[in-house]
Amino acid sequence: MSRIEIAVSPVYFGFIVNLRVDNTPAAKALLRSAGKPIPPPVMATALIDTGASICGVKEDLIRALALPSRSAQTRLITTAGGEFHSPDYYAGISVVDDPEIAIPFVRVCCLALGAGPFDMILGMNALAQLNWSYSRATQRLTLQKP
Repeated sequence: MSRIEIAVSPVYFGFIVNLRVDNTPAAKALLRSAGKPIPPPVMATALIDTGASICGVKEDLIRALALPSRSAQTRLITTAGGEFHSPDYYAGISVVDDPEIAIPFVRVCCLALGAGPFDMILGMNALAQLNWSYSRATQRLTLQKP
């Protein structure tokens, strides 16, 4: 069974994972049928946030992948930094160090993460699709493919 252990980052006091973010198969078909090129996957540095309900990604990542929004309507997103509106997007993600740990379809929102080191917040809607555990003794988070 595929698994990866992640140590607490001494710099950011959290769990950081490198992800490959891609369009879903349905989004690729939509781009293909519109005669548009399919962008290659994008590498992203993600902060694992068990307090976040959904994943959030920087706007430039959404643009780089040409992620189509699911609706013209936006959803109210509440964060520690305040409230904002974002359309729903869907992406596929996989762990760079172990591509078998993958989520082919996860909802993401556009999140203003500033100029910091993170491209993405990995929220509970993604984590719920994986087996994961935290060891207080080793201060490691383990992600596994179900």
